[in-house]
Amino acid sequence: MPYFSAYAAPPRPGLDSRPRPGHHRGCCNGLKLSVTTDRMLTTDDILHAFAKARGVPPLAAVRQAISRWEEVRPYLVARLEAIVATGDRSDDAVDLACYGFYVMAQQRDTSAFRLLCRLALDNVLIDAVFSDAVTDEFPCMLVRTYDGDAAPLRTLIESADTDQFTRDAGIETLAWLTASGRLDRDDTVRYLGELLATMQPRGRSHVWAGWQGAVAGLGLDAFAEPVRGLFDSGWIDPTWLGFADFQEDLALARSATDPLIPFARRLGDMASFDGVAAMIAKWYQPAKRKVATARPATTRPVRGQGDVTRKVGRNDPCPCGSGKKFKKCRLGKAG
Repeated sequence: MPYFSAYAAPPRPGLDSRPRPGHHRGCCNGLKLSVTTDRMLTTDDILHAFAKARGVPPLAAVRQAISRWEEVRPYLVARLEAIVATGDRSDDAVDLACYGFYVMAQQRDTSAFRLLCRLALDNVLIDAVFSDAVTDEFPCMLVRTYDGDAAPLRTLIESADTDQFTRDAGIETLAWLTASGRLDRDDTVRYLGELLATMQPRGRSHVWAGWQGAVAGLGLDAFAEPVRGLFDSGWIDPTWLGFADFQEDLALARSATDPLIPFARRLGDMASFDGVAAMIAKWYQPAKRKVATARPATTRPVRGQGDVTRKVGRNDPCPCGSGKKFKKCRLGKAG
């Protein structure tokens, strides 16, 4: 399967493998509206609880925002627009943006799409708001809130100054929207051809792994030789995957009876957004310490990783033992 859909993320210890906004601080400043409350919150209370979460999950505020969406929505959208427009990186802004965008994704509110694409262009702000969720859940947010205009998504993909993993998430979203019929397939094929000719950098970057993933996931065998060229030239890190992996992924998509089959895991990720409050609650569950056990090995070794005998998912712990996710450790060091 294409690398962006096939491999489930590992179990998330403690407060999740992604640090959420405010995790370095111990408690909520102001209203204690974390887990439950019996009283009706005002719109100001809800936004205040989002902004002052500081490691205390604002579950009551999340639930009431969802149940009273038409009342809360215009005020939340206005706050998010201001944060994105000004690049506000204060603790309050980061916390509010995180919880606010998750709620908007549950509601499939299309006004979030452009804001998310603009947010993604600010490397520091998007990392503060979403951290590793950029590769895990950000594509789901974009797909759920897509407003029918792909221009902001293309701007994100083409932005050479934007983080390579964020751009990869944009390419994945493009492929996913195409597979689901929400983007015209012929237009996407032409656009992928344009990216092949013009996308920066003209050298090794994870955006090219994303590009080949879109080609494979959509079953575009006409691009097979250009993909081979990317591998031969070293533009795709060989410790991540090889041309044989691409061929396997392409064959799966070509034989699929449903164009969304290559995106099967992502469909599960998408469904989790139907219950954002439960998702957020899981971020804060205490760590469950278990004796480490090795996963069953697959037949494909990871190139350049010694005796590691399974293909490592980008969200798996790096085999080097650093404790970092593979995408942040090995891929982040790619030349």
